[in-house]
Amino acid sequence: MQIRIEETAWAALTAHILERVDVETAAVLLAEPFKSGADTVLAVRSWAPVPEDGYLIRHVDQIRIDPVAINRLVRPARERGLTVLTVHSHPMALDAWFSHADDLGDGRLLPSFARLVPGVPHGSLVVARSGAVVARGAGRRRAGRCRSAHRRAHDHNENRDARRGARRRPLRPTGPRARC
Repeated sequence: MQIRIEETAWAALTAHILERVDVETAAVLLAEPFKSGADTVLAVRSWAPVPEDGYLIRHVDQIRIDPVAINRLVRPARERGLTVLTVHSHPMALDAWFSHADDLGDGRLLPSFARLVPGVPHGSLVVARSGAVVARGAGRRRAGRCRSAHRRAHDHNENRDARRGARRRPLRPTGPRARC
């Protein structure tokens, strides 16, 4: 599975997710799934932050989101048959990884997305303070390391990028047999 997101959307999302270092921060991505050969590509169409009052628990190493807030955020996915991807920060980590708390939370949350929006893949991502990203799909025990396919120095490319408009920033797996 590949996840593709506009570069400007990714920049806004990561800026929001990594804004605070004292607590984890979460958002929900809604993506349209496409078949590309034997692979599935998830084209992110929108994202929304979890509102401040949507957290039942919010610490530096754990979050729990109010089910009512989740239902509000995923309603458009249910109505349009879109993939739901949760994303949250690990604000003190340099490497992205799924914690035991993430495993437990995804074990409850991702199957509920599959019931709400059947027939499309769902998953989760973790973004570390360094910008490193890891992702996994529902039912996959193994997480895939992700990277941008368009890494480049931003200092002298900003003006060129502004002239050309926004670019897609696909997240692709790295490492042997990793998929995300």
